[in-house]
Amino acid sequence: MNSRLDSIQAAILSVKLAAFKSYEMDARIETANRYSAAFSGKLQLQVVEDNCLSSYAQYTCLAESAEQRNAISESLKRKDIPTMVFYPFPQHALEVFNGINNYAETFSSADDFCSRTLSLPMHPYLKPEIQDSIINAVLEIL
Repeated sequence: MNSRLDSIQAAILSVKLAAFKSYEMDARIETANRYSAAFSGKLQLQVVEDNCLSSYAQYTCLAESAEQRNAISESLKRKDIPTMVFYPFPQHALEVFNGINNYAETFSSADDFCSRTLSLPMHPYLKPEIQDSIINAVLEIL
């Protein structure tokens, strides 16, 4: 495998990195802050430590239960609002680990988090009025 960039890829990436630095990062943070303000106290939200930044590749939160997560996801789906569960299964439940002795350990936190996690639409070009419709759709369920 060759992971070097050709000239066209490098030129595109150079422009994209400049955009990310000059305005996309700030737009992602602003979008995340709007979600966080709307869902504070209603969902378990991401925490970004003081003196740290997140690029918010996705905006992921935890519902109170798997049932609540599924209700939110289904409601948004009916409204053509995409959601994503990036890790539907915890690592220990993946087929590749079948038959490996786990010494009777349980991974209840991993199981729990995977059943409650949900990612909402997130990108630097998410217009406030579209984000408001996403927020309102989630709040209807909560």
